[in-house]
Amino acid sequence: MAAAADYAREVHAADTRKGSGEPYFEGHLAPVADTVAAHGGTPEQVAAAYLHDAAEDHGGQARLDDIRARFGDAVADIVADLSDSLVDTDAGEQKADWHVRKRAYLAAMRAKPDASLAVAAADKLHNATAIVEDHERVGEELWSRFTTGSGEDQRWYYESLVSVLTERLPDHPTVVRLVDVVRRLGERLDAR
Repeated sequence: MAAAADYAREVHAADTRKGSGEPYFEGHLAPVADTVAAHGGTPEQVAAAYLHDAAEDHGGQARLDDIRARFGDAVADIVADLSDSLVDTDAGEQKADWHVRKRAYLAAMRAKPDASLAVAAADKLHNATAIVEDHERVGEELWSRFTTGSGEDQRWYYESLVSVLTERLPDHPTVVRLVDVVRRLGERLDAR
């Protein structure tokens, strides 16, 4: 796990968290890995939690292949399952439209292994919590940070994720927490 953390720290060295400017490793990857570990994640799941954005954000399929070579199939398979795109944006390749990627991701989630879904739940819990906290702090200006600029798109995406995750892992503590955070997000949007 330490090797995966070191690799993730290196890959994301120049990245910061939207809005906070916090280093991406400390601001997202480490908390996601901590959540996975706290809820019984295997070493492979914790490693994948550190690495879950590496291929999607830095190098696409070539990065995923490197993760597979360094950390094994179990870790790479989870990273692949959590990636909504494997194009090499570092090389200038363009991702598909946000809605297209998210619809495909949601459709594929229903067939993913529980090990991947548990890591996905931790990732989405951290993201959704940050969204709710940031919305409390900055209000509607928050949505300009997102690709579509729409709070309703974020609601649709997170409510759709909750639907899949509660169907597959209804009693997982991370999913239970995610359900509550997504409910709070919906309440904030309804109160506008």
